[in-house]
Amino acid sequence: MMTSARHDSLIRRIRFAQSCRFHLDLAGNAIGLRRKYGSYQLFYRAIVVLFDLIEALRAGGHVDHLGHAHYAALLAPGRLEQNPRYRGYWYDSTRNALVGVLLGLDLHRYKGRYYLLESNLTAALMTRRRALYDDPFDPFITELVAVAKKFGFEQIVLFRSSWSRQYLEEFARATRATNVRIVPASAMKFKNDPQTISLPALPTQLAPNTMYVVCTAASFSPIFTFLHHKRFAAQWLSDGLVERGGLPSRLSVVPTYDEPRLFEEPLDPRWPNLVVKLASSDKSKDVLMGRFESLNHVREALGLSDFGGLPIQFRERIHRYWIDRLFPGALTAIYQPFVPPEIVENFPMMMRMEVFISPIANACLSAHGTVGGELLPERAPRGIFLKRCPYNIGVPPGHFVRLDRATEDELSEVAREFGDLAARAIRKKFDVGPAGEGESKGVAVYSPSE
Repeated sequence: MMTSARHDSLIRRIRFAQSCRFHLDLAGNAIGLRRKYGSYQLFYRAIVVLFDLIEALRAGGHVDHLGHAHYAALLAPGRLEQNPRYRGYWYDSTRNALVGVLLGLDLHRYKGRYYLLESNLTAALMTRRRALYDDPFDPFITELVAVAKKFGFEQIVLFRSSWSRQYLEEFARATRATNVRIVPASAMKFKNDPQTISLPALPTQLAPNTMYVVCTAASFSPIFTFLHHKRFAAQWLSDGLVERGGLPSRLSVVPTYDEPRLFEEPLDPRWPNLVVKLASSDKSKDVLMGRFESLNHVREALGLSDFGGLPIQFRERIHRYWIDRLFPGALTAIYQPFVPPEIVENFPMMMRMEVFISPIANACLSAHGTVGGELLPERAPRGIFLKRCPYNIGVPPGHFVRLDRATEDELSEVAREFGDLAARAIRKKFDVGPAGEGESKGVAVYSPSE
């Protein structure tokens, strides 16, 4: 049970971390720095850690998850309010203002079910993907406009790190054709493009009759960590599927564990029998695969002690090594069985679905296949740990393909299931609207300045 002092300390840590994030992004945006700039990120982390150390002294010598208050918040009991600047799931009926998030779901279809491999906060709206569709507008634009019209939104604000010239032109054409204003916003407007508005974070006062679509990990905040972090996402999705009981479902979750295991399936010798992921990483990075005969062999290959720890492959970069040494638990690994993909001419194929989820509307925006660029071997090498391999599908070297209509229809059902499960999980942990709209007050209270 969390004491009152530790609870208050956690609230201060979350407030400070997100205020620090906002003001650094505001300054970085003014001088054209990208969020990914290394020294810039390290400066943010150092300030947050320093504040947490002060809180540790104030709270009696210890705080959970030093430098990562959002992890501690998600693990603590009680509901959370969302920082207005970093909302991801919100509806204010008095202003008819909606905030939803665009997620990229990576899926394998296996034995008639769709297994969620990863939930990506930054949707991969690549030019190669756009070339699949000969429609006047990208399907994700068409579907979002349909949601906007259904609920009386006059404009859609698309909040992303940056937008390509191709999409900026398409947004302008769509605005003229649909009478719904599409406003591209850049979280880091380093290109000074006049067609985008500068928006380091969402406004604390949402515009009326407006739908905000967050297409980026805007902050190291609880709501985005909840949706994206592999361990948290696997847990709430698994819990939700269990709560559904015996109801039929096309969506499934890959069993996820905190320690290495060996699994009976897949029996096919072409496939690995263990997948290891860095839980906080995305875009199919930091994914390890292998085929092993014993747990001892797994531990040896990963450099794990009898007490666990982080696989040595995830500590090769010097900053990762020191993060793991100084902040135990900040970097965590998860262990999963390998769920085989479908095979296209002896190449593996993953599916990607772009989904919009929000308190009042969920929608499948588009779906496509990603065919790998390396032929599958006849047998997965035994005892060899696989990092870059045919099973980790990406573009390049692979390519995008359209899916057949029946598969697209099935994925629409999967999107509805995912949206329903996400809604249940989010509402259990977060407030998703102003007080008095059917949601109880959360435990973390934010009072940001305008």
